[in-house]
Amino acid sequence: MTYQLTETIESLLGELTGNGINAMAHCPLHEDRTPSLSIHQEEGVWMCHACGARGDLSRLFELVGEEMSSEIRWDMAIRSVKDVPPTERNFAPLANLLYNQGLSDEGDRVIRSFLRERDITIDARHHFFLGWDGGRISFPYWDDDSRKRGSVNAIKYRDLQGRKSYEEGSRRSIYNVEQIRGTGRVIICEGESDTLVAWSHALPEYGVCGIPGASVSRGQWEIWALDFLFADEILMAFDADKAGDKGAALAREVLGDKVRRMRPEEGLDISSHWQKYRSFPDVQG
Repeated sequence: MTYQLTETIESLLGELTGNGINAMAHCPLHEDRTPSLSIHQEEGVWMCHACGARGDLSRLFELVGEEMSSEIRWDMAIRSVKDVPPTERNFAPLANLLYNQGLSDEGDRVIRSFLRERDITIDARHHFFLGWDGGRISFPYWDDDSRKRGSVNAIKYRDLQGRKSYEEGSRRSIYNVEQIRGTGRVIICEGESDTLVAWSHALPEYGVCGIPGASVSRGQWEIWALDFLFADEILMAFDADKAGDKGAALAREVLGDKVRRMRPEEGLDISSHWQKYRSFPDVQG
């Protein structure tokens, strides 16, 4: 079973709406008549789709001016030991189905619009096997090069309003991991869209991959470190915010001095930085 943080979250945000694990609430950081903040009730990560603020549960406490009590910290500790890893599933058949649906008139129109707005090449659409489920673009996380026959660890979704969701049973994985194993120079992005932009414009100089958000634990990085064993240079292209800086610093602690920061302009991610300047940010030391 999983352990949800619903009571703790409601103490900060008030009543939650929605039936799924991703609940909606009024954002406390601006006048919010319609609930625009989505929060994961197991992990505590959140994002406001109106003002763009995001972070983990600790960050939310900080922004609303509340102190996280020892009881809540204990509550989170209980959650971590009660969590049971989901049953592993291979989503490859579903990924193939969604890819084929993405070739339909409606799916093709939506996906092409998504790519065009972000200056992503059409080749990326087919390399990453973007799909369409009738209301959302799908982003499968392949674990090997055998598209159509290989293993898919997760499927993430983005609807036409930009809201994100995922297939139940998805695992926290590296996006496009099969292309960076054994690669000497790597760019690691935060999320799927940034990965698609970087992949479109950084090849063949760099291999490109992504992770599902900057809030990755040390233990997870220590596991993923094996995939970067042969990398001589790793550029962390995370969002230019507190969470991105913290995530990049932790990755460097685990992966070593071969990690450097590719930090966009303040408040931007790699995708929006590219759209603004048609170039990637300078690499910091």
